[in-house]
Amino acid sequence: MAVNDDLLSLQLAHGTYVQRYGTGLARRVLKLLTETESDLKRQIAARLANMTERGYDRGPVTTKRIETLIGVISETRAAGYAALESALTAELVEFVAHEADIQTRMLKEIIPIPRGINAPGLQLLKSIVIARPMQGRVLRQWVGDLDAAEKKAIRSAVNIGMTEGESIPNIVKRVGDRLDLSKSQTTAIVRTAVNHVSNHAIQAVATANDDLVKSVKWSAALDHKTCPICGGRDGKVYPVDSGPRPPAHIVCRCRITYVLKSWQELGLKDPPIGVRASMNGDVPADTNYGDWLRKQPRDFVKDTLGPSKAKLFLDGKLPIDRFVDRQGGELNLAQLSARESEAWIKAFGRVA
Repeated sequence: MAVNDDLLSLQLAHGTYVQRYGTGLARRVLKLLTETESDLKRQIAARLANMTERGYDRGPVTTKRIETLIGVISETRAAGYAALESALTAELVEFVAHEADIQTRMLKEIIPIPRGINAPGLQLLKSIVIARPMQGRVLRQWVGDLDAAEKKAIRSAVNIGMTEGESIPNIVKRVGDRLDLSKSQTTAIVRTAVNHVSNHAIQAVATANDDLVKSVKWSAALDHKTCPICGGRDGKVYPVDSGPRPPAHIVCRCRITYVLKSWQELGLKDPPIGVRASMNGDVPADTNYGDWLRKQPRDFVKDTLGPSKAKLFLDGKLPIDRFVDRQGGELNLAQLSARESEAWIKAFGRVA
C-alpha cells in the first residue's frame, strides 16, 4: 500500500480520538458555567419576587430594578466565561503541542526511508490557539461573543416576562432555557476549536517539512451529517502554503492529511523496489468514512461506536449514515432497534 494512503488511514483514525477529546473538553469547561446556575436561578427568583411585591410598572424605578437584576446575572456569568476562556486556552496550548508531536512521530514511523522530520516551534504552536482566527474570530472573541449574546438574550427574556405578567417560575424558566442554549453553543465552539487546533498542527508540521510534503488533501467525514461545503471539498488537494483549511464551519469534522513527494521528487537515485512503490507521490485514494471504518480492527470499531452499535454496524451491516437522524443527531439504541429492525435481527438474532 502507498505511504500516502497509509497516512490518510492513520489520520482518519486519529481524527476519531480528536473528536472524542473535543467532546470531553467541552464537558469539562462547561462545568465552569453550570456550577453556579442553581444559585443564580434562586437569586433571580428572589429578586423578581421582591419586585413583584413592590409592584411592577413601566416607570424608571422598575426599570432600574430590572437593570440591577441583569447586572447581577451578567457579573456572575462574565466571571464564568472568563474562567472558561482561561481554562480552554491553557488546555488547547497543551493539546496543540501534543498534536504536533503525534504528527511528527507519525511521519517518522511511516516513511520507509531515513529522513529527518522537523518539529514546529512552540511559539508558533501557541499562536495557533491564541491568535489564529477560526471562522474569522480568535478564541477570545468567540467566548466574548457567547457572553454578549447570552447577556442580550437574558435581558430580553426578563423584560418580556415582566411585561407580559408571567409568573416568576416562567420567567426563571425563560432564563434557564437561554442558559441551556448557551451551553449548546459553547459545546459547539469548543469542539470546533479542537478540530481547528488539530488541523493547524498538521499544517504547521507540513510547513516545517515542505521539502518532504508537497501538498495537503482535504478529507471529510462522509456520513449523513456532512454538509455540501465539506462534501464539495472532500478529496481536493491544496498547496502546502495556501488554500482553505478545516474547519469550514462550526462543528466541522473534516481533516487534512499529507501528500508526500515521490522518491523521484525527493531526489533519491536508486531506492529499494518497495520504497519506489510506496513512495509514489500519488494523492491518497478517496475514502468513504463508513467503508474505511468497516476495514478497521473490530476493537477499534467497538471503541469508536460502542459495543452494541459496533455489532449493528459490522454484523448487522448497517450503513454509518443510518446511525443519525435527519438533523444530524445520533440515534440511541432504542431508536435504532425500532427503525432498523432488519439490521438488529441480523446482528443480535432477535427483536429488541
